Amino acid sequence: MMKKTLLFFIACFTALTSHAQISYGGSPPGLNAKISPEDIPTISLSKPELPETGQERSTLKPLQTGVGIPVSVDFMKDARATTLKNGLTIWRMKITSADAKAIGLYYSSFKIPEGGRLFLYDPSHQKLLGAFNHNNNSNGGCFATEPVPGSEVIIEYVQDEDLKESPKIIIHEIAYFYRHNSFTQRGFGDSGPCEVNINCPEGDDWQERKKGVAKIILKQNSGYYLCTGSLVNNARLDNKPYFLTANHCGRYSTTEDYDQWLFMFSYEAARCEDPVLEPASQSITGSQLRAKSVNNEAFGSDFKLLEFNDPVPDIYDPYYNGWTRVEDAAVKGVGIHHPQGDVKKISTYSEPVISSDYEGTTFDPDGLYWRVYWSETETNYGVTEGGSSGSPLFNEDGLITGALTGGAASCNNPDGPDYYGKFSYSWESNGNYDSLKLKPFLDPDNTGISSLPGTGPNINQVIALFKTSNDTIGVGESIQFTDLSSGQPNEWIWTFEGGDPAVSTIQNPIVKYSNFGSYDVSLIVNNEETTDTLRKQNAILVKPRLSPNPADTYFELYFGETASGIVDVIVYDMTGREMGAVNFEITSKIERVDVDMLDRGLYFVEVKKDGRSSINKLMIVKSSGP
Repeated sequence: MMKKTLLFFIACFTALTSHAQISYGGSPPGLNAKISPEDIPTISLSKPELPETGQERSTLKPLQTGVGIPVSVDFMKDARATTLKNGLTIWRMKITSADAKAIGLYYSSFKIPEGGRLFLYDPSHQKLLGAFNHNNNSNGGCFATEPVPGSEVIIEYVQDEDLKESPKIIIHEIAYFYRHNSFTQRGFGDSGPCEVNINCPEGDDWQERKKGVAKIILKQNSGYYLCTGSLVNNARLDNKPYFLTANHCGRYSTTEDYDQWLFMFSYEAARCEDPVLEPASQSITGSQLRAKSVNNEAFGSDFKLLEFNDPVPDIYDPYYNGWTRVEDAAVKGVGIHHPQGDVKKISTYSEPVISSDYEGTTFDPDGLYWRVYWSETETNYGVTEGGSSGSPLFNEDGLITGALTGGAASCNNPDGPDYYGKFSYSWESNGNYDSLKLKPFLDPDNTGISSLPGTGPNINQVIALFKTSNDTIGVGESIQFTDLSSGQPNEWIWTFEGGDPAVSTIQNPIVKYSNFGSYDVSLIVNNEETTDTLRKQNAILVKPRLSPNPADTYFELYFGETASGIVDVIVYDMTGREMGAVNFEITSKIERVDVDMLDRGLYFVEVKKDGRSSINKLMIVKSSGP
């Protein structure tokens, strides 16, 4: 057994990709064939030892739903071939384990030749997965298929009559689900009775955003757990499949584990009422870890950024949710999530979120989390539960501001607080390495964008973006602004703090700045369908003009015609040693600074105002003569 485990590790580790779990429809021929159940070989597995239930959310562990049973199943050797009357040959086998709520299959090798089809279903034919074909091949790496309800799963393979190549289907682990949201005594759904389905009236304004949210069945060593997360947009607007969740979801998952995570989109009730039958979902298999927070919620904001191994198909109608890294407390908004792994729910807050430490009870402006209290709404009192971890918190503008870590809210305690790791802190404050930040992945070109709306392949979403010819100029100089917005905008509204003009409606304006300082720039763009705003704080730094240069006993700083405020002027030598400083209030457009005590040589003059600074080189020369 040790040798097989080692081989599996190597096989998964060397896998290049693991393809999306997209099935291609059809009906397995074995359903219509009169084959006696005794003619299907069965692998019967003992019920595994199960962990204790009743886990508290405050333990910062995802909700466990299953355990793994190691196996070594070579399907084509262990299955039985049957030739049907029409000449087709099918291979079938059954796997069973007592009292399982559902069974999932995890493969160390998965390769189906073109013309072959694989199906999975339960004996009552209520759940059918497939067909999986050559498009699902994982380049010799790992693969996984969704859980099939019940304690038995039938695996069936069929291929075209003239196809000589055999598939390679090696199953290395059976996921035994001992609690599964579809199979409780209530008949469907394991979430609390107060939860609100996403297609209730509370979700009317969130129909696009919900498309980015997915249920996660994650693998961590031999355990299987439930969490939630969301696709997120990036500044390149290229639909790269980045997915945001919480670090404590699979805190100790390995590279091989991530390669077999399952992400289930569109898993939701069709209407406001709970459905009688489990709805279908659209699944993706496999991801790679890109960045995460530190493993201590007291020292970092809880987040994890994954990238799917494959693009999300357009037929899924995905939505890459927008976000903001501006640390403003949202006034109102929602959370969208899968409590207990149930169908998609929505929770609403109507009071401003509070900056806080994790599980803190007081306001802390430097806190790493948003504390949220949910509100009762038209339908019920939506809260969060185990399985909601990692789900996005949206503000009033529909932008993600955090990822759920945990809290005390429940249907029995609807007034309890929940805590979301701040997106603004996760942006670049968790540490110095790229692997601890969102910024290198969501703004790879360092555009400085502070907020980004969501978009999708089927939405003509306009996105505001611009660049400047320079971001640091001297007093009286001009800057060329170039519009880079996407989505075919037909209207531009610029606002230039401290600029001339102060407002412009042309696409690529030139703006003059006449006074020392740092200034914000904002751009609003519109098309026939959507609008977007981009505001860059302190986007332009205007430096005072320094003269004469070279100088002898003094230099002058020209601050502009109407400049004002208090400034610090500091002079450094070439080694960075401070040689002198002066603090004064600007009372005229030109201010003089004496430097007669300085020797000849090269110096640097720093001018600081309102937390921003500019630096000019200064050459000191001494006059010759008596």
